[in-house]
Amino acid sequence: MDMKTVLVIDDAEEVRKALRFHLEKKYVVLEAATGEKGLAMILEKHPNLVILDINLPKMTGIELYSRISSEGGRPSVPVIILTIREELGKLFKGLNVDGFIAKPFDVENVLREIDMVMKKRYDIPIPKIEPAKPVQGIKKILVVDDDPVTLDKIAACFIKAGYALRSAPTVLVAFERIMTELPDLIAIKLKLPDLSGDMVCMKLKQMPKTMNIPLFLYMPPNLSFDRDAVENICRVIDVKLIETTDPEFLLNTVKRMLAIQEKGRLQNKGGSSGGT
Repeated sequence: MDMKTVLVIDDAEEVRKALRFHLEKKYVVLEAATGEKGLAMILEKHPNLVILDINLPKMTGIELYSRISSEGGRPSVPVIILTIREELGKLFKGLNVDGFIAKPFDVENVLREIDMVMKKRYDIPIPKIEPAKPVQGIKKILVVDDDPVTLDKIAACFIKAGYALRSAPTVLVAFERIMTELPDLIAIKLKLPDLSGDMVCMKLKQMPKTMNIPLFLYMPPNLSFDRDAVENICRVIDVKLIETTDPEFLLNTVKRMLAIQEKGRLQNKGGSSGGT
């Protein structure tokens, strides 16, 4: 059976790369960075499904969607909407969109959504290919950041590296998600709208449920802040402060911290076994 074709239309290269990395295990993947190119590829390549980012430059995702829709509002190809603005989901649920995914996305949810659309629209079985997973399972990373652009880049980088990413734009949302499902590591932006990131770290270090979860602070370089006060808090609670928002640097930090944690866990396990 021929593999179905998925066209990803998104101006963020990180997002396209992350989606391609995971989707090409099951589908032929095409990419377009602009609405104009995406429209041309739809007309020329006739993909089986389109993943469409709404916030495109020049020709927006909404305009592209209207271009490929009939008078009744039905698009000529199944469309899954991809956007950082979750409230747009309510808008598109009233239209003939096959799916809606908010950034930053969970790859497993994206794959599940695509499989459901493929089965519904084409009535065909989708080949199940188990993704390679570490023995200990996929690590869950929580990123607390209110800047959707920065968060989008971080999410794409982490997802491509094989992590399950959760995000929170505020401290309140972050604590709700932590209490629902404990992450394996937490990365927190220093300046947040409802509480300073260093204060969040202090609180997490004091709570029995989260005190042993690895975490670190990050911030844009040249940010104006009370350096002495923040660095003093970081020393007291033993939290690293990183002055960059570069996704690759943050990813390497995550890898190092998780590796140190795993090494400590194995040493403790070995010590316990030796003493019995």
